[in-house]
Amino acid sequence: ALQTPTVTKKISSSQSETKQTATSTTSTASTTDTSSSIEEAKRVEEEKKAKEKEEERIAKEKATKELQEKGETLVKQLEESQDASQVKSVKETVNQIENNDKKTELLDRIGAVESSISQKEEKRIAREAETKAQQQDRIVYVANNGKSKVYWYSKDRMPSKTNKANVVEMTEADAIAAGKTPSKTE
Repeated sequence: ALQTPTVTKKISSSQSETKQTATSTTSTASTTDTSSSIEEAKRVEEEKKAKEKEEERIAKEKATKELQEKGETLVKQLEESQDASQVKSVKETVNQIENNDKKTELLDRIGAVESSISQKEEKRIAREAETKAQQQDRIVYVANNGKSKVYWYSKDRMPSKTNKANVVEMTEADAIAAGKTPSKTE
């Protein structure tokens, strides 16, 4: 009977040790679980940041590509229209392009359009100057002692009922300055 309490005690002591070991193991497992959770959370956060960076990179590439396409389209339209009023806004758009090769190509094309527009304008001015010079020298004929509202380039083309004795000669520039217009029947 004396041995039984000792065995019980040993069993108790053994159980107590077992319980302590289990508690210690649980504690170690709990610490390991906590550190794994922290590492997992860090890994998930890093993956999330990497994914966000990749999405930003893709969005930036897409925006860059769209800007280049827009620049290309605007330059094509400018080349077709040859409209000087559009040059500034097209240049502003093209200057936003980050790809220097593409930007340079488009700016060169805009420069060619500007040159073409300038040449056309110079030709137009030269034609106007030539027309004005011709008007200074060209003789026209005005019926009714110069009171008619229209003028003719040739007496022979004036209406047959016109009294040629009352036809006045003047330069086309003088006729225009007096508010007269070319005859539509000539």
